[in-house]
Amino acid sequence: MTGYRYSVGAFPCYVISDGTRIYPAKAFFANAPASELAAALARHSLSDELVTPFNALLVDTGVRRVLIDTGTGRVVETAGKLPDSLHAAGFAPQDVDTVVLTHGHADHIGGALTRQHQPAFPNADYLLTRIEWDYWMAEEAALRVGESRL
Repeated sequence: MTGYRYSVGAFPCYVISDGTRIYPAKAFFANAPASELAAALARHSLSDELVTPFNALLVDTGVRRVLIDTGTGRVVETAGKLPDSLHAAGFAPQDVDTVVLTHGHADHIGGALTRQHQPAFPNADYLLTRIEWDYWMAEEAALRVGESRL
C-alpha cells in the first residue's frame, strides 16, 4: 500500500494522494522582499520552487467509507492520481459511501467528476455546506473568481 495510514479511535484513516504541483515560492510569500525570501529558503535548504501535495482523506468507520475532498483531479496536469492511489490503498471509487467537500476550491473538488462528467464516486452521497454552495452558485461568483475558474 502507498500513502499514509493512521487511526482516530477505532477508525482507520488513509491519506490518499492525488499528485503534486510545483509552485514558485513567491506564490506563497507574495509580500516578502525577494532578498529576505531567498535567505529564508536557503536557511531551510529549500529551492525557490515548492512542491505542494494534493491529498484526500479516506475514513473507514466500519459502516461507511467517507472521503474528505477529492483532490484536484485533471485540473492540474501533475494530479488526477486519486483513483490509482485509492486502489493502492485497497479501495475502489465504488467503495466510497460519502464524499465531504470541505470547500469549493479546485484542489478540493476537481476530482469529484470523471472526464465524462459523471460522479467519480458513483455510490456516494456528496456533502457541501449550504454557505459554500450558495457562494459558488451565486450569479456574481464568476465576477469574484473569473469565469474560467468556475
